[in-house]
Amino acid sequence: MRNHRIKSGEIPAYITVNDGLDAQYKKAWNTAFKAVKILKTRFKNIKVRVAGSLLHRDRFHEGSDIDLVVPEFTMSDKMDAEKLMNCFFPLVIDIVPLRSMLSLKRAYFMERSVPVGS
Repeated sequence: MRNHRIKSGEIPAYITVNDGLDAQYKKAWNTAFKAVKILKTRFKNIKVRVAGSLLHRDRFHEGSDIDLVVPEFTMSDKMDAEKLMNCFFPLVIDIVPLRSMLSLKRAYFMERSVPVGS
């Protein structure tokens, strides 16, 4: 899935895992799409990427959160964004603020995430 762009609202194809969590997985993706839209409305000129278990259905479990990587965010932006997300969504949304990280760690997250939307 690396080097692909996920169109907003289009859940990527995945192999069903026989764990009864497909509905929760789809709900998490739909929540991620809504969160991206809210973030891009509130914080202008940002790019948002999805990471973690949403990209790997076989790693998704009942306690999975939604990992959104934002290259332009600092730790302060992360805190503001997560407060905003908590107002809208019951699922845990973890914002990864790349501007506050060392370059090696930034590269790690960029390599393991996929852009969402336009």
